[in-house]
Amino acid sequence: SSIYVLVKQLSWQPDRFIVIQPTFFMVPASIIFCILTKTKSILHIQDFEIETAFTLGILKMEIVYKIMLNIEKIFIKNFTIIFWDFPSCSRSEVYGAGRWKSRYTNI
Repeated sequence: SSIYVLVKQLSWQPDRFIVIQPTFFMVPASIIFCILTKTKSILHIQDFEIETAFTLGILKMEIVYKIMLNIEKIFIKNFTIIFWDFPSCSRSEVYGAGRWKSRYTNI
């Protein structure tokens, strides 16, 4: 249902588009929307779904886990700004031990 709402919004151009994670499944559609409307994209990370799923045993196969992390990395690189609001997490933890580059910041 969220993709339908995004398609209806293609007629105007917002200044910014914010995606709140978790629900990472909306990230691909959000990136496409931002490319089509030339809108700056913001990702607010509240939790890392893939890491959580692996830690809880929901995602069991390590090869699938690594593939998912790489897919996540590709998608996240397309955001203009990324920030998080869990102060207990160090910068290296948020970067995933070097997965993300310096343009990602804690606002």
